[in-house]
Amino acid sequence: MKDCITLAFRAALLCTVVWIALAPTVAVGQTAESNAGLTADGAKKGQKEDRGSIFGYIVDDQDGWPLIGVNVVIKGTVIGSSTDLDGRFEIPELEAGLYTLEATYIGYTTLLIEDVEVEDGLSTRLDLTMGTSAVELGDVVVEARAVRNTEATLLRMRAKSAAVSDAISSEQISRSGSSDAAAAMTKVTGASVVGGKYVYIRGLGDRYSSTTLNGSALPSADPDKKAFQLDLFPSSLLDNIVTTKTFTPDKPGSFSGGLVDVGTKDFPDRLTMQYSISSSVNSQTTLSDMISYEGSSTDWLGRDNGSRALPELVEDPSVQLPTEFDARRDPEKAAQLDAASKAFNSIMTPGVRTAPVNRSISAAVGNKVDVFGRPFGFTLSGSYGNSFSAYSDGTIGRWELIGGEVSDINNLTSTRYFGNDDERPVSTTGFDRKGSQEVNWGFLGTFAYKPHPRHSTSLTLMRTQSGINESRELEGYWVDLSGNSTFQTRVLGYKERSLLSVQGRGEHAFGFGTLNWRASSSDNSQAEPDLRYFSNHYTARDRDFDGVFEDTLYQSPASLYPAPTRFYRDLNEKTADLGADFSVRFRQWSGEQSVLKIGGAYTDTDRDFRERRFEYKEGR
Repeated sequence: MKDCITLAFRAALLCTVVWIALAPTVAVGQTAESNAGLTADGAKKGQKEDRGSIFGYIVDDQDGWPLIGVNVVIKGTVIGSSTDLDGRFEIPELEAGLYTLEATYIGYTTLLIEDVEVEDGLSTRLDLTMGTSAVELGDVVVEARAVRNTEATLLRMRAKSAAVSDAISSEQISRSGSSDAAAAMTKVTGASVVGGKYVYIRGLGDRYSSTTLNGSALPSADPDKKAFQLDLFPSSLLDNIVTTKTFTPDKPGSFSGGLVDVGTKDFPDRLTMQYSISSSVNSQTTLSDMISYEGSSTDWLGRDNGSRALPELVEDPSVQLPTEFDARRDPEKAAQLDAASKAFNSIMTPGVRTAPVNRSISAAVGNKVDVFGRPFGFTLSGSYGNSFSAYSDGTIGRWELIGGEVSDINNLTSTRYFGNDDERPVSTTGFDRKGSQEVNWGFLGTFAYKPHPRHSTSLTLMRTQSGINESRELEGYWVDLSGNSTFQTRVLGYKERSLLSVQGRGEHAFGFGTLNWRASSSDNSQAEPDLRYFSNHYTARDRDFDGVFEDTLYQSPASLYPAPTRFYRDLNEKTADLGADFSVRFRQWSGEQSVLKIGGAYTDTDRDFRERRFEYKEGR
């Protein structure tokens, strides 16, 4: 399958080269050397390092679509530029002064902009809108990628969309303080976030929702759910999140309840560098004792270093351990079973540690440069977060009320005093303690090249990692225990998740339409190494003369509790996604602008899943 993806991707790139070779070349303006000689008053050229530039975006004044191929020149000269797929133009190497610009486009009214000031070493931004000319000319097809990281842009796209949708931009995500995509989705109308990870659209379950990354399908790393875990996307890597709630033919065939498309950041127009360092405290947790257990030395990286892995003696699933019956009859098998039992980590109960301050850091750098005379842009960004949460005063309770009056509900209480004869309908009550450490980090690299104003290709690399270390302890009263016995349950768990996605995309505008294609490969995995849990109860007995218990009896009878257990689970899901569509803009019978889109998509998913379970049994 990987070979097929590689061939498809190479074929797409080859097509791009062919289209570039066949595309007509239009020479606008002069070379950089001749441009350098132009000044505001026709004087000779000055120092190159002091020169400024004029740049901006030109869009249609009716629908806001970027206009491709608009000629922008300095009036009275041949110095200028033309707009690209995004409607952007730039006239570099200008000396300080006032200029008059002229923008012309077939079928649109010519614009004349006077007194445009250029300062030494600075770029002057000039955004324009163009209206259609009063003279009816031939159709002009305009199709381009819109800027999608602002609320205004997303609102305009929603208003013109054929489907019911909702969206949240990077602006809004930043203002809301959301740390990941799942937290950002809580601000979207009609979307519910379950467990801090899964997004349900309009109340429907995970099987009715789909998630894509820049239009490409994403795999799920949960063995029990179809939904993607959106908390794997740090918010610093996002450009927007668009939620589509009604089906259109260009959506995946698995679409039924809703589609969440996560858009990653694009490259900037100029050099940008951003960084953020933050820390936070929780009055209930930070610098206080929390239950935890010793994991591995790389837990701070969100991954286990192998200390929780299966011992070599039992790593091979084909190896059959001796049964208890065989071990009693054969000393050699008894030694083998004993060695396997002792090969596991002996820690089964949580300890105590001091919770440090929560901390996070993020950084991003991006720029646009010329490669072979054409723009090449890139963005590199990453983030890291390490947070702690805990509570030690939780309570649990379960009540049973059979055959009583409704008013008896008011008498239910979670308090049960040992040694009394109270017959209140209490099934289980107790105290709950929990501590967790969660680490999340991610990296995003986006590279885009425009070999021609009407053609662009891009490559996006994303890698995310998440690890959570949890400890929990329950202790209290259970109705099945007699006397003053107290039950205890302990759970030690670790879960690590990762996502690796490689995606290539292309957009190619022709005189009769626009071709878009994509090819991606995603690898999503989840591991739960050495989940440990066991239950028991203890009974205090033999009081001394002062009434203090001198002896405590611990028991874990098989008739009441499951055997102490160690659980291992690994899941890996790989998805290959290919797709292409061709769009033609036209005016329908009522004169409204419309788009005819024809395309296809192919998705292949491969899932590998394994679980292993080991139980301790009391020897006899």
